[in-house]
Amino acid sequence: MVNFCPKCGKNEISGDFCSRCDQERHPAIEHIKDKTIHFCMRCDRYQYGSDWKSLKREQMKTREELLKKLVLKNITFEEQIQKKDVEIKVHMAPAEKDCSVQITVKRPRQDEQYQIPFKIYFTVCPHCGIEKTQYFEGILQIRDPNDEVMQFVDKVFEQAKKRGVYINKKVPAKQGFDYYVTSQTFLSTMGNKLQERFGGTLKISSQLFTQNKLTSKQLYRVNVYFKAPPFKRGDVINHQGKLLKVTQLGKLVNCFDIINEKKTAFRYNLDERSLHHQELIILPREKTTIAKVYPHVEVLDADYQPVKIANQAVGEKKKYETGEKIEIVRWKHKVFLV
Repeated sequence: MVNFCPKCGKNEISGDFCSRCDQERHPAIEHIKDKTIHFCMRCDRYQYGSDWKSLKREQMKTREELLKKLVLKNITFEEQIQKKDVEIKVHMAPAEKDCSVQITVKRPRQDEQYQIPFKIYFTVCPHCGIEKTQYFEGILQIRDPNDEVMQFVDKVFEQAKKRGVYINKKVPAKQGFDYYVTSQTFLSTMGNKLQERFGGTLKISSQLFTQNKLTSKQLYRVNVYFKAPPFKRGDVINHQGKLLKVTQLGKLVNCFDIINEKKTAFRYNLDERSLHHQELIILPREKTTIAKVYPHVEVLDADYQPVKIANQAVGEKKKYETGEKIEIVRWKHKVFLV
């Protein structure tokens, strides 16, 4: 006797119905929610529902991994189906609006396959949409920057693009630059980073910009003013009668006391009177040559005459050679190796 499916008439079946009709009568998937997802073309953000989220913050490595998670979230399986019985394959091309999601469910008689519709749209998220516009939430005012400060600022802003923070305008100003930035929170953090790394003067202020007509909430813009100190790491300075070599900048200026051969530090707040008040002078460096190393170190002066250096301990610690190129500073009619 040849068995046949009573519903479709297919011959040579095992069981009461063929696999296709049996799947229609008892589907592994009971309900599918029709969902739409938007991906940003410029960053890793996606919109599922009303909010935009970041793949990285959601601990997702790829868009395909996210889609697998969302598919499972929006499908109701038959009670007997467990997660280990479900295999999901996602195929998504960046230029396509539709995403192909194939689900294979392992069942005792025969594995079942389903194609799940998932609408995908590629657009620009609100974070990236404000780039290269007139929008800004505050201004970073950099004054008296050296090359190291400028390189640091450029690097931090480049990294900030990944978080949706942009410079929409950079304007040359007297003794520096003004950066029009799209995030108030980032501006304040940036100002603190600059002072922690380079010292100098930091002033943060807010200014009323407008008022929301619907909520009556006052909207402010933030101004962050940073003025770099006149010295940098490696400079030799005369500070309040002490000969110091700057080793690290920050809220405290860390130095090496060349005369007393010890570490020291001081707080430096730059304002209109500070150079005079703190008695700070940056000593110019001069390039010269070691003329003699024994019994004491001597260097060639500007008139090519040998001059004994004042900090002989440096010469004893570091083994110099005759003819070696070095740098010196002059202080109180004496010559110091730096």
